[in-house]
Amino acid sequence: GIVEIEELAGMILASGLLDNLVVIYDPTPAGQYRIVSGERRWEALKLLVSRGHTEFSVATCNVRAKKTPEEETIDLIAANSQRVKSIGDQLQEYTTLKTTLETMRAKGQKLAGYDLTSGRLRDVIAAILNKSTTKIAQIERITGHLIPELKQLLDTGGLKFSAAYALAGMDEDAQRAAFERAQDTGAEITNKDASEARQAKPKPKDDGNQ
Repeated sequence: GIVEIEELAGMILASGLLDNLVVIYDPTPAGQYRIVSGERRWEALKLLVSRGHTEFSVATCNVRAKKTPEEETIDLIAANSQRVKSIGDQLQEYTTLKTTLETMRAKGQKLAGYDLTSGRLRDVIAAILNKSTTKIAQIERITGHLIPELKQLLDTGGLKFSAAYALAGMDEDAQRAAFERAQDTGAEITNKDASEARQAKPKPKDDGNQ
């Protein structure tokens, strides 16, 4: 937002541009280069120049060769991997990265330094996102098996990550029961609640057949 740009501009004015912009040479009528990473820094620099700080009219950049859309997506995700993100953003980031890598593998594209031909892409995703393979496996289960209502709660802080992982291992009925109890009480779903939801799972009815 505007406030963030103002704060960033103040930091750049005080300390200079500490991190280079990352751009791709991709000539168009709008310009010769396209920003891959650093859009907020670029906006802050323009703000400083508009206020008379012309020393910021030239910025240092890392220039990269033009890449495929998939490679650009991965570059952007990797560049932002250190930012603090909500759980919802992390799940979306994982989904986007996995889909992109699967597309590259299907097209026979290669990603420098990584093997895309293996059955699982978990190790590649973990390396790009700078997370453990265990964490990626947990995100993988939550993304694939947690019901949408609980995913929403996870993103808004009404569900702990560890509890979400536990609930994602249950069937939809048990998950929905946990969600409904949380709606009734308005309380955050914890590991204890997830454990109780598993224990409270209704048993199949006995129809008398042996």
